[in-house]
Amino acid sequence: MSLGTKGIKDVDALHMYRLRLATHATGHSDDYTVGASIALGLGYPVEADAILQAGQGKIDSNAKNNALVSEARSRAAKDRATLAGFDAVARKSPSGEFDLKLAETYYGYGRYAEAAEAAQRALTKGGAKADPNDANMVLGEALLMQGKTAEAVAAFNAVRNASPGMTRAQHIWLIYANRKYGAAAAPAPAH
Repeated sequence: MSLGTKGIKDVDALHMYRLRLATHATGHSDDYTVGASIALGLGYPVEADAILQAGQGKIDSNAKNNALVSEARSRAAKDRATLAGFDAVARKSPSGEFDLKLAETYYGYGRYAEAAEAAQRALTKGGAKADPNDANMVLGEALLMQGKTAEAVAAFNAVRNASPGMTRAQHIWLIYANRKYGAAAAPAPAH
């Protein structure tokens, strides 16, 4: 239902797919292939590969899906080889744009502490292309995956005046934090 939010953007959908993985939600073949395609399109091949691995045995075997799996694995291998260099570039950049991209990348690797650190840098540095709402979403996700519930809820609640899709992603992550960890989260903004 959340993925049908009017005006949803790919990055908003990715935040929703991340929650599907965090909750181990089972689904159909398309639930994994669409999520992986979105991650690939946004430049997160390791995350795409992780989504596809989570769907192993559930993904229909056909030419299109087999090509997607092959592309994700190939691009993920290249991404792993460049991660350290990208981290160095992001740290030196005066704008938070690269730090935000790095935070998203580290999240896809399952390296949540590093994702949170890079998201914090993105928020501190700012910059026209470093969306603070996206930075707060990945920060909240990374913190929650580390069990840092109060800090995660604070990051999710820092998302303000977001797109309808981002607002929906924020809302469902807050629900998850409350149900899974018993967080005393402030309610998400009404939509």
